[in-house]
Amino acid sequence: MKHTNYHRASLALTSLVLALQAQPVLAQGEITPSPSMRPDTSVSSSGLSAVDRTFLLRASADELFELEMSRLAAEKSTAPDLQAYAKKLVEQHLAVQQELAGLAQSKGLTLPNTLSAARQREIMSLQSLSGDDFDRQYFQSVGLRAHRQNISLFSDASLRSQDPDVRAWANKMLPAQEQHLSDARALPSAGRLTYTPFDSSAPQTGM
Repeated sequence: MKHTNYHRASLALTSLVLALQAQPVLAQGEITPSPSMRPDTSVSSSGLSAVDRTFLLRASADELFELEMSRLAAEKSTAPDLQAYAKKLVEQHLAVQQELAGLAQSKGLTLPNTLSAARQREIMSLQSLSGDDFDRQYFQSVGLRAHRQNISLFSDASLRSQDPDVRAWANKMLPAQEQHLSDARALPSAGRLTYTPFDSSAPQTGM
């Protein structure tokens, strides 16, 4: 009986040793990370930091939105100066989109070519308007609000970006965003198209 118990205990001890040997060897004091403790690497597949990846995605969405809104204004605006402004933006945003896509591709990041549902609704809302209502909505949404937000976005990226190429691109594009806002404010029809809150001095957030 004693021999049988000893044999069973020996087998159990052998099994335990084999099981321990199958585990990875950890340094003293090291803890095996649980899934919740492991770092989030979902944004690192492109080689970009989360800050840079977010900036490029946001910049792309903003550029595409302003491009589509400006295409509408270039066709439907009844104010010649605003229509010329929209046509100029179409040309410039097309060039910026191509440049941005090339930068993102060089970093292994594919940019989406569709807009969010909220921005699609805003484009449809503009499309449903005409005359002064159309001009005012475009002027407020793109000429003023979008470019204020772009200035904030590019200014922040020029300071916080961790990738030197992304930071250099943000620095290069910031003056253009400032010029777009300045050009909008200088339009002859700006006075009759301006109203609060979009043309207030308070910073605008969200789209």
